[in-house]
Amino acid sequence: MSQKTTGLYRLTQISGAYEIFQLLLGADRWRKVLAEDYICVRTGDRVLDLGCGPASILPILGEVDYTGIDANADHIASATARYGARGKFIADDFACLTQQQSASFDLVLCLGLLHHLEDERVTELARLARTYLKPSGRFVAVDPVFENGQHGIARWLATRDAGQCVRYETGYRDLVGAAFGRCVTKVRHNLLHVPYSHCITMATAG
Repeated sequence: MSQKTTGLYRLTQISGAYEIFQLLLGADRWRKVLAEDYICVRTGDRVLDLGCGPASILPILGEVDYTGIDANADHIASATARYGARGKFIADDFACLTQQQSASFDLVLCLGLLHHLEDERVTELARLARTYLKPSGRFVAVDPVFENGQHGIARWLATRDAGQCVRYETGYRDLVGAAFGRCVTKVRHNLLHVPYSHCITMATAG
């Protein structure tokens, strides 16, 4: 994983500080739009959230069978304390699931994870995600993105993100698409209270 963890970036590793920062930026609206327009989960779906953080997306997903995995033990402890009765939370690498989990999930989420990973690790994650999904399953990822002509503040924030692998839209699409039969991307510039550019990557096996 390639990310900044010194100085102020250490705060992103602390669950409470991370949540406050997200709320100040407008993360509640971001999550609601994402859930309604792109995730589109159904009641009872099995959801695997890779890099789940403190699982802040879970309340918006409704009644689902949720498994969250994150390498940050503090985030997992926070998620367990808040939502322990609603899901399963694992402090580990995204590749920790066993073969018994293959082809068992309706949806794999990666919200803010890919831009923390080098190309080889994104390729590994995408291939694993496909094996975790049912034949009709879907993959949805969201990350900051570079784009020609984007707002200067959005560009500045992307260059200073804790994740050091922020890409252009085609970078995300090519890496994820290599593992899936179909992959599309959508760039949004209006999901936070400040100028910011998100790339939403959506893939299916079919």
